[in-house]
Amino acid sequence: MRAIWKALPLALAAGLSASAMAADSEYNAAVGIGLGYEDSAYKGMDSETKVIPFFLYERGNFFVKGFEAGYKVINNTSFDISVRARLAQEGYDASDSDFLEGMEDRDPAAELGLAATYATDMGKWTVAGWADMSDKHNGYALDMDWEKSFRINQNWSIAPQAGISLRNGQLNDYYYGVEKHEAKGTRTEYNAGSGAIFKAGLSATYVMDPNQMIRIGTTFKSYSDEIADSSIVEDDTSLQANLIYVYAF
Repeated sequence: MRAIWKALPLALAAGLSASAMAADSEYNAAVGIGLGYEDSAYKGMDSETKVIPFFLYERGNFFVKGFEAGYKVINNTSFDISVRARLAQEGYDASDSDFLEGMEDRDPAAELGLAATYATDMGKWTVAGWADMSDKHNGYALDMDWEKSFRINQNWSIAPQAGISLRNGQLNDYYYGVEKHEAKGTRTEYNAGSGAIFKAGLSATYVMDPNQMIRIGTTFKSYSDEIADSSIVEDDTSLQANLIYVYAF
């Protein structure tokens, strides 16, 4: 099931590309491949290293970036408002952990959102509201993010990031709750309430030539008590890192 969801961004990319061709002859595109590392917060879940693809396509007001696609209904130099769709990369297969045996799988959700981005000298600020449109968690989230890029020299730049995701109880309960029929031993029944995930990260980009670059990134997440107190959660923090090679057309 998760493999099917992971194909959604490519389908969105194909649809948006076809629609945009008649609207604008100018476009930006890039593809990439890399490795991603994740130290999961779930109990019994081993750290995972996996191959991750990257895809970017922009034409007119349409854009696709990784697992997200959208259309800018307002598009100014420093400010834009966009309608977006994304595949939220959360969930697990119960078979990934002995402790989760007997749980139902939690699948990634396709979400629809509205986002506003404002670029200033102090960085880029983004506020986005998201709602489930795939009948998975049937919840919603409000994400607030900041990013500022600094050029070190002709080849290197770095960008610190910070953000918070405010999530309602339905969303949290789907991914971190334990239903009565899933409770077993120390895996007790748990209903997660509204809570937050705090994020801080740093990325570095090395430009090899006008078409090629390498990006290194790491993200640290901290979970509020509504998530961390779940009987299936081991730690109240997690770490993600990636190394990606990108070729721009």
